[in-house]
Amino acid sequence: MGRRQINVSGTNAQIVATVSGIAGILAVASGPHPTGNHAIDIVFVLFTVGAVVWASATAPRWSLVALAAIAMVLSAGVWILAGACAVAAGFTAGIRHQWLLALRALSVATSLLVLVNLGHRWFFGFTSLIALSSCVVVASLGLRRRSAAHRRVAYRMVGGALVAAAVAVIGFALAATAGRSEITSGNRFARQGLSRLGEGDLAGAQNSFAAASASFAAASDSIDHIVAQPARLVPGLAQNRNSLVALAHEAASITHTLATVLPQIDLEKLRVNNGRIDIAAVNALQAPLTQMQEALAHLDSTVKAIRSPWLVSPFTQRLDALSLQIDQQRTRSNNAAEAINVAPAILGAQGTRVYFIAFTTPAELRGLGGFMGNWAELTIDNGHISMSDFGRTQDLEDRGDPSTKALKGPAEFLARYGRFNFDTGPGGTVSSDAWHSITVSPHFPDVGDIISQLYPQSGGKHLDGVFAMDIEVLAALMQFTDPIPIDDNGTLISSDNAVDFLLRGQYHIDQNAQRIDLLETIAKTTFEQLLDGALPSPERLAKVLGPFAQTRRLIGWSQQPSEQQMFADIGMSGPLPSLNGGEGIGFAMDNAGGSKIDAFLKTGFDYSTSVDPTNGTTHAQFTLSLHNTATSSIDMPDYIVSNLAGLPRGSSELFVSIYSALELDAATLDSEQVGSEPGAEHGWHVYSFLVDIEPETTATLHLEFSGTLEPAAERNVTVLLPPMANPTNASVVLDGRTVAVKRAGVTLVR
Repeated sequence: MGRRQINVSGTNAQIVATVSGIAGILAVASGPHPTGNHAIDIVFVLFTVGAVVWASATAPRWSLVALAAIAMVLSAGVWILAGACAVAAGFTAGIRHQWLLALRALSVATSLLVLVNLGHRWFFGFTSLIALSSCVVVASLGLRRRSAAHRRVAYRMVGGALVAAAVAVIGFALAATAGRSEITSGNRFARQGLSRLGEGDLAGAQNSFAAASASFAAASDSIDHIVAQPARLVPGLAQNRNSLVALAHEAASITHTLATVLPQIDLEKLRVNNGRIDIAAVNALQAPLTQMQEALAHLDSTVKAIRSPWLVSPFTQRLDALSLQIDQQRTRSNNAAEAINVAPAILGAQGTRVYFIAFTTPAELRGLGGFMGNWAELTIDNGHISMSDFGRTQDLEDRGDPSTKALKGPAEFLARYGRFNFDTGPGGTVSSDAWHSITVSPHFPDVGDIISQLYPQSGGKHLDGVFAMDIEVLAALMQFTDPIPIDDNGTLISSDNAVDFLLRGQYHIDQNAQRIDLLETIAKTTFEQLLDGALPSPERLAKVLGPFAQTRRLIGWSQQPSEQQMFADIGMSGPLPSLNGGEGIGFAMDNAGGSKIDAFLKTGFDYSTSVDPTNGTTHAQFTLSLHNTATSSIDMPDYIVSNLAGLPRGSSELFVSIYSALELDAATLDSEQVGSEPGAEHGWHVYSFLVDIEPETTATLHLEFSGTLEPAAERNVTVLLPPMANPTNASVVLDGRTVAVKRAGVTLVR
């Protein structure tokens, strides 16, 4: 049996044409973007939808019902009802002859409108693929039932469209091939510039951005060549062409701006010269840094704007890598601009500033990291920096009226640490030895606040800010100074041997007074040389000191909220990290034996965590090993390796605090069940234990936790490690996947 021919002429032709046109207009109003160009999309959708409705009006009734059913199954909400109407129209077509073509056209038009408004299901392009293939089948079946004249016109139009598409593909391929090497070079130079900028190599970054601008400009010319213009008419291909052109053009302009701005950022003018920083030079940096921020923001928005699911995978991967690097540099640039904005005030441009520096040593552990052995007072007046006071911790204990020393908070600090001489005096005043416990908390904003309250009551001035640095930071700074002689035999302390000397070597000096004077000599001489002009350029200084801020060995606090926010943004404020409903683990330790034996302590921990899928409960196990490498016969003075707890010589007594986001279920110390002292600090559960470790032995704490945390698409564990003389070897097993963590500070494990 031959296929049935249907004549579309006269009134029927007018009806079909009218329905086709209305369907095309409604489809355009639905807002699909097959090419990404608004004007082209209007014409493309109007013509394509109208042509499919016109061709499908003569398709077999079963094919119309099938098309409508597919649309209805894939749709949601009110569009399900529209799909059902299309199915009904398809079934009804043919029952009344005079309704045949009108109902068929209406059924197809409704199905297409449903398909146009589907959005994305399962994976990008799935619904488009189903809709396109279904429409091609139904339109082809409809054309088979038309007259030969109609078929010839339709086939010629389809053939012409295919030839035009082929020409567009070939033209774009030629243009893209011509510009590919320039795009690749521009991307490489741009990423190189961002890397050098992050490293502080401004001259190198300028050269890289200039090269990137030239490469991107050449690529833009190639990809926007006349042979690539037809690609703008082909869905999918158009997005890739438009994205490449936009990226190349904008990237050429923005990298040129960066290359122009960078020479205006002269960090050499910020060097300390004869104890002074030029505040005018600091202010002069604000404008170019703002320009750099704006350029990076523009580049970032351009890369994100052209990011489209239509783009081919290799291009998408390069965009994602570039976008990540831009985000990182924007953060660094924003931090730099923020620092420059608040720097004049910090440098005393609006009035004299006074800062306190706590020098800490992990030879005697505290929650923050180490005991404060020495301190300095810096005064800054209109850029001029001077060391206005310097002393030992005991000096602060001896100064001021002990009967009036008192703290007003923070309340959480006093609730947890008040018993360590902070509110145990008469009437809640500060007792003796409070300064020896001043770094007891790992949350530095609280420590800075406490120091700022106690210092004026201990003979000092009002403080605008507080800094803490340990011996590793001091040793790093000594690479910019001359070696310091410590005896008549020509023994020199330099950056190379300062850490070992301050941890161990100094304690071989027989007389305590002489040793204390040497500590003062090293710290004070180092800072005097630095302030006299030994400090390097800010970019070099940031390179050297940056890692210490990350590991909580160099931290700062300010009375001013804007300056404190700057410290937080650059990762230098040293707080307990915010958990934000997530998972976290960590520890801190305080020497409870009054010794300085903690340089001989080695630590390691293992943390494993998993989520019970049946109820969402998180279960975790934590094991902390504490190995005392000191011997009972160690060649050290008794005040170093003996203790106040009556333990054997060479023993260690530690107040160990375990920080967790979860609640403690059970704890053992060396396999024996043990109780803990529970508490809370800045959103963390804290469980503390008093642990004695004899010479050459290991104490092992094992804790089990559980609890319900906020669900997250990407699980992570915040790991808090204290800065110690010996690094902690830490291992985290997250849902069966092991991740090693081997540095102090805060690490986010994913």
